[in-house]
Amino acid sequence: KTPKDGIVHPSQKQVVAEMKARADLGIDMLLIDGGWHISLQGPDSIPDRNAEWKPHPDVYRDQWRNVIELKEQLGIDLGLWGDARAIPLDAMVWNWEHLKMKQFKLDLARFNDHAALNGIIVKTRSFMLATDHQCMISWDLTENAPRYGYYWAREYGNLHFMNRKDKFPPNAIYIPSLCLRDY
Repeated sequence: KTPKDGIVHPSQKQVVAEMKARADLGIDMLLIDGGWHISLQGPDSIPDRNAEWKPHPDVYRDQWRNVIELKEQLGIDLGLWGDARAIPLDAMVWNWEHLKMKQFKLDLARFNDHAALNGIIVKTRSFMLATDHQCMISWDLTENAPRYGYYWAREYGNLHFMNRKDKFPPNAIYIPSLCLRDY
């Protein structure tokens, strides 16, 4: 069965294979992308905004334990994807405490008012303090229209520019002029 919208969720098996391949190539980091916290068995591949933000037990039976063991064995770093608006601070901290990732990529960050913007600032600052500044934030700027400014909140980490798609969704299709603008 083809996943909805072509989304393929990162199963533990896929993550382990990617970690080994990256180590063989000398690449020092792997970002575990969206879907790690939902079932691969469900009919809908889009994460439920109310989903628990822990590794889904159907996909990661031992939570992050096997991934951590391989990470330490191979000597590579990990990053983790999260929905900026949906993932609560306690879940961000829980995943960092168990995975010890170096980067938390926050996606889908639209802040239409000052309260929403202030909320993400407070959450991000609290996360940075909880990790003793050992995990940076990577702000995903994939959509065509600037969502929150390209230099906003840079003190927390970097900007993730190139997450473009071939055909779908329309707001993330690769358009050279937009990529140049982003850079």
